[in-house]
Amino acid sequence: MLTVDIDVGVVERKNLSQSNELNN
Repeated sequence: MLTVDIDVGVVERKNLSQSNELNN
């Protein structure tokens, strides 16, 4: 369960970084 939460957090961070790059 904990590993799944960590994976979700990593995916969210990746999505945020990608959106930031697109915005910039």
